Amino acid sequence: MTGLRGLHLIRTWLFVGRLLILLVVGVFVFACESAQSTSSPTPSSRPRSNPLIIGAPLAITGVHSVEGNLTKNGYDLWADEVNKAGGIRIGRQRRMVQIKYYVDESDAQKSAQFAERLILEENVGLLLWPYGTVATDQVAEIAERNGAAESIFNHGYEYTFGVVSPAKQFAAAMIDLAVHQNPRPESIAIVFANDPFSLEVAEGAKAFAESLGVTVSVYERYQPNTPQLSGVVTLAKITGAEMLYPGWTSSPSMVGSGLIIVVLTSTNRWWFNKFRMANL
Repeated sequence: MTGLRGLHLIRTWLFVGRLLILLVVGVFVFACESAQSTSSPTPSSRPRSNPLIIGAPLAITGVHSVEGNLTKNGYDLWADEVNKAGGIRIGRQRRMVQIKYYVDESDAQKSAQFAERLILEENVGLLLWPYGTVATDQVAEIAERNGAAESIFNHGYEYTFGVVSPAKQFAAAMIDLAVHQNPRPESIAIVFANDPFSLEVAEGAKAFAESLGVTVSVYERYQPNTPQLSGVVTLAKITGAEMLYPGWTSSPSMVGSGLIIVVLTSTNRWWFNKFRMANL
């Protein structure tokens, strides 16, 4: 598949893939599961006899509400599909799943408090991660302390599993796609929010770009929830950057998103049409 149509389709599938990863897949934190099922449920989209209760403190409101609600949609989709298939097999039994949500208001400390309540007071057997690196790290610590699993993979715990791409690899596919265009862009501006997750994304983007011989002309952070990001775009253009990678952001003022490279030069202006970007 070649030409603009091929690039458009690649972009479309990358976008869909990003949503599927965000919505359906998470880090599962396993606690001790001791309850026993007394029957074998039949396939259903709704939990029936003795469901496996799964806890999820989640940013359904607050600054991360967009991403939090997308994550909730994905978790609900996963639960429906599991139940339609007859539930989760535990030993020789199958159990339907039921997700119990707590609204953490995009507050990492509240995520941790709700996780502790779910484990200690409600005896959940499984936690789904909240949205955000800071919240996940705190929830994982609570799970580990209660004999379950932690982390964002850097603390040596044994029972944490994740299939979402590591933050430092988020930019790789799009930068690789960009440098294989003709003419080849030779410089990139990388801007990112000043938070742990965005920093990892930016570090990965910088390292990967430099490994391909692309000059990083701007490496700039901004405060989370900055309402206007036009300044960083202007800075990128002043330095002569041919591409702008805006990290991972849902800011309405940013011209791209975490999986979109914005091309700043007139030689590749056709990218704006295919990606439906604003004219910079």
